[in-house]
Amino acid sequence: MRLFETKKEITRSDVEEVLGSGTTHAINMLKEMLEKELISKVGSGKLTRYVVK
Repeated sequence: MRLFETKKEITRSDVEEVLGSGTTHAINMLKEMLEKELISKVGSGKLTRYVVK
């Protein structure tokens, strides 16, 4: 969630970079935050972005 302190929206690759992890771990983290309704998904495919609710 600290990513949102500096950016209004983030991408999967932003999460990978901050966590130092691979794609699968980043996707799972984003899915978990979506399920908890902490973030919203905007767009699809390569243009997918995530914003704080």
